[in-house]
Amino acid sequence: MWLHFNLPGPFQAFLATHPSAATFVQSPKPNPLTYGHITYYEPNTHILTNANGKVSNVRYRLDPADGDHLYHNDPAELKKLDQSYLEKDLHERFPEKPIVFAFQAQIANEDDVLDDATVPYKSTTWVPVGKLVFDKVTDDNVAKQQQIAFSPTPDLGGITGIAASSDPLIWARKGVYYVSAEQRRQEKQVEKYCPVGGYW
Repeated sequence: MWLHFNLPGPFQAFLATHPSAATFVQSPKPNPLTYGHITYYEPNTHILTNANGKVSNVRYRLDPADGDHLYHNDPAELKKLDQSYLEKDLHERFPEKPIVFAFQAQIANEDDVLDDATVPYKSTTWVPVGKLVFDKVTDDNVAKQQQIAFSPTPDLGGITGIAASSDPLIWARKGVYYVSAEQRRQEKQVEKYCPVGGYW
């Protein structure tokens, strides 16, 4: 999204001493045409161990099969977009037009920085690891969203062979997601979809 920040003093002070964070906050964030027209990046390193004990440090990327398509930064045009245009598209396209992503893993070099998500890998080694296909909005979507929670620490969730690295951002995200999930479970949410008008 194109965002305009009115930042509080402490946040401005933080950005003044963290140039990589300031670059991210100040960079343009254009709206995607749909959820399936933008590349998604996993900035944190995860540690993969195969059945033979070989360890690889990786970051993930999801490449949209339909390519990247973003709206231009035209305030007049962006104002015409419905607030729920991304969700509305899902209901209109599924199941005939699924969203498909190629799942890629970037394998770190020995000299790549593994514990700072703001530093890109030097490695140019990408390995295809699968494909993600989305073709349905789940039944009772709102109720289920209140109960699910994302964790950036797969090893703590019981997944074998994939572990979180020492990147401190992973552990900060884990705490934020926990707070978010708890707040979401306490909220009363009602969401209805109208094929003509979107959500209300």
